[in-house]
Amino acid sequence: MKNNKFICALLLGGALLWSLPASANSEICRAPNGFLDEGIGGTGVKPQGDDDKGIGGTGGKRIVHRGEEDGIGGTGAPITTAYITGTIYAHGSICVNGLRITYDDKTPVRDGQATLPATSLQLGQVVQVVAHKDSKTGALAAQSVTLLKPVECEIEAINRQKGTLRVMGETVQLNGRIDIDRFHEDQGISVSGMRNADGVIEASAITEKTEETPDRVVGLIRKDAQGPAFVGDTPSKAQDEHSLPFGKTADVQGHWDGRAMKIIRLDHVSPYPTVTNSGYFSIEGYIEKISEKDKMIRINGVDAAVKNLNFINENETV
Repeated sequence: MKNNKFICALLLGGALLWSLPASANSEICRAPNGFLDEGIGGTGVKPQGDDDKGIGGTGGKRIVHRGEEDGIGGTGAPITTAYITGTIYAHGSICVNGLRITYDDKTPVRDGQATLPATSLQLGQVVQVVAHKDSKTGALAAQSVTLLKPVECEIEAINRQKGTLRVMGETVQLNGRIDIDRFHEDQGISVSGMRNADGVIEASAITEKTEETPDRVVGLIRKDAQGPAFVGDTPSKAQDEHSLPFGKTADVQGHWDGRAMKIIRLDHVSPYPTVTNSGYFSIEGYIEKISEKDKMIRINGVDAAVKNLNFINENETV
């Protein structure tokens, strides 16, 4: 099955925002596929009366659940915070989901338990950003940035024909901009990317993993009937297996012994950032579930209302 990739936008607590001053969706952040968030940026949501003709350059049609003016659920409350999850595809300052987000040297960049300088931000990294919207200019300024890395460990095997790496049992699919000849077996890597609907990690950036960095995997915790526990597709062991939060997504750190991850630390993972205010929420990801009855789709664990499901085809990549 091919995977549909979308950018979804909604207001936390209810309706979808359809307008934001132009400075948040500067032309400098137009994506290579033409996508520019013209709701708050790349929401693809247009004012009342326009036809639904695309979800911001993804190739599919727009997800539309219209909100009211510049407030939340018609209350008129101004939007001051944006919660954004997506891939950095341009600098200026950074562009994510068709949105231009500024940052400075004091902006905290979190990578697991570590805090990095803002200069560590690179193209292709998947990030979770909490940004403040200036009430006068509409510009978005990052208050915090968190790097999202689904797997960090040594490479077990390379399939150059398919363009894939195997890391801790996980399949990592390289995009066309990542040169597979850079890599060799036993090389430690940190992968930035997203899991598609089949659980494969679609890598958008790969950097070297230092020896001091613990092995790490982020995924859904599950257990086969007669087999070991898994985090994503990584077999894992815990001192008390019954304490593992099966059915939940977790960020697991530990030591990979070649057969299983020995869990040292486990943190629950939410698809939402830590929310302190109602605000605008923009998320990039792969469709995991479609509910025609409820007119809902699930993207990276987030349920979103969809006005029209007719444009969603399982065999179409968008």
